[in-house]
Amino acid sequence: MARAPQLGVAYQPAFFYEQLWDLLVFVILWRLRGRLKEDGRLFALYLGLYAIGKFAITFVRLDPVYFWGLQQSHFVALGLFALAVGWGLWGQARQRGIGTPKLSS
Repeated sequence: MARAPQLGVAYQPAFFYEQLWDLLVFVILWRLRGRLKEDGRLFALYLGLYAIGKFAITFVRLDPVYFWGLQQSHFVALGLFALAVGWGLWGQARQRGIGTPKLSS
């Protein structure tokens, strides 16, 4: 299937929107890099923010729709977001000492 633009049809510059979102995510992560000291916390935040942007921006793309009006990229973004939330919660639990075995002396 050709993706050549048709005359009289408005197209959205999804790649440009994604670049703007990625730049905003970079600025957010750069400002938080000193505050998030736990291992992996900054990366988990990146995954979550990237997934949110990808999910929203994919609505303006012309990719095939699979289920419930969502495209393949939507499902990937949802999976990444779930991974980021799980990673963040796991990191919080580790920081608080929940679920970590205690060594007896």
